[in-house]
Amino acid sequence: MKLNERKLIPYLIVIVPLALVLVASYMMSSFYLKKVETYFNSAKERSLGEIISTRKESAELYAKQINLLFDYKYSRVTENTRRELKARIDVAYKTARFIYEKYKGKKSDKNIKERIVDALGSMQYGENKNYVFITDYRANSILLGTQNIDKNSLASYMDADYRSIVLEEIQKVRRHKEGFLNSCDAKTHEKEIILVKDLGALDWFIGTSIKLNTKAKEIKSRLIDMVQNLPTDKSNFILLFDENKNIISTKKEQKKLHDNELAIIKKNLLKEPIWQEEKLHDYYYFTSYYKALNWYFVYGFKTSDFNEKKIQQQKDLAKILKDESDFISKVSVTIVFFVLILSLLLSLRYKTTP
Repeated sequence: MKLNERKLIPYLIVIVPLALVLVASYMMSSFYLKKVETYFNSAKERSLGEIISTRKESAELYAKQINLLFDYKYSRVTENTRRELKARIDVAYKTARFIYEKYKGKKSDKNIKERIVDALGSMQYGENKNYVFITDYRANSILLGTQNIDKNSLASYMDADYRSIVLEEIQKVRRHKEGFLNSCDAKTHEKEIILVKDLGALDWFIGTSIKLNTKAKEIKSRLIDMVQNLPTDKSNFILLFDENKNIISTKKEQKKLHDNELAIIKKNLLKEPIWQEEKLHDYYYFTSYYKALNWYFVYGFKTSDFNEKKIQQQKDLAKILKDESDFISKVSVTIVFFVLILSLLLSLRYKTTP
């Protein structure tokens, strides 16, 4: 029995310490690696969360600024229309007065009238001709211009709001010599602004009008062009939908959104400002509705397309974790090696001891 114990003890001297060291090394390295991995994942999630939070704040602010810009541009439609009408009528008035003063007393009133009608009738603004109308104070049409009215029933004309707009024009000129009127075309129901001005001669007044939807279309076209040229980060996307939720503008480089992704966004468009997350496709988007134009403005970003700097930071963290893991493995192997050597030495010493 004593002989067996003596033979067994050297093996125990090697095996027991080595087993204890291996177990201890495994537990310590596992614990440490788990801590490092947990920290890495936490840092990664925290970094991604901070990026997403910052992007969301920036995108929401961006969308609000776009809405303010839309509002500013669209609110100036009436102002710009009035300015344009004023420029038109001033040219027509100066032309008519020049002809009248030049030929007064030299030509008959009939001849002067014919010259004024010819001059104002041939005036052109852009692609529009005959945009100036001439009416006398008995509501007779001298030059119809662009008015969508039957020349023979001027006095009885009622606009879409059942207003005798021609009689109102006469009253406006009689009282103020010049003034704007808002009307709505009886046939097309399009809103328009009219400017009339007393000619100061021949018992006539002149006028011109612009349909507001024409100016609104021009503004919309400019705003669409503006949206297409907005500067954005490569991970962001900007979309513009009309009242029917059909896409009307997107930046060319943002075609990376697939049809099914666009369909999801289109389906979820809401009129209240809201953030939405599409986890399946890994993107966030903010919807802002602009009531005046009946447009939906969408600003979003794909988390998979974050810039290289952020991706490199995550790669650096992953490298740190790998380096720590390699270091712990090397330390563990070194400890095991030294314990093995010491155990063997002790075992040999025990064997040689009488």
